[in-house]
Amino acid sequence: MIESKRLLYGERKLSDTALDGLFGGLAAGATMAVYLMLWDLVAGRGSGTVLGMFDPSERGVALTGALMHLALASVYGILFGLVWWALRRALHWSVPAWLAGAVYGLLLLAVAKVVVLPAAVSPLAEIPTLHFAVAHVIYGVVLGYLSERIGARSV
Repeated sequence: MIESKRLLYGERKLSDTALDGLFGGLAAGATMAVYLMLWDLVAGRGSGTVLGMFDPSERGVALTGALMHLALASVYGILFGLVWWALRRALHWSVPAWLAGAVYGLLLLAVAKVVVLPAAVSPLAEIPTLHFAVAHVIYGVVLGYLSERIGARSV
């Protein structure tokens, strides 16, 4: 029989937290993409159009854009996981992870709108701010929720 125990955040390894963030970011990025594709369908443009906006070659290839979006969502998930781990460990925060994730998503939105999209002259700037904000909040909430759930699992 294998004995298992729950680990507190302070006892978790940094590498485990980074992996949790990676997988949480991947799932959250997929959820965000689903919302954006639904918005795209309602706007009458077709679900692949918005994914093509993420294509860095500016050819608008939906598959390339989807893979780029998921890669970035995973990297940002790792970053969230590491920062969340450090804050929980150092400050003993009791803030729900989903709420911290929502704030993180809005911070990513602010950086994108103010710095990244204008500098890159990206077609993503065409997405209305309201829908872009909702998508980022969805990303953050799912990321935070999954980071909490994954991090609380038995090992």
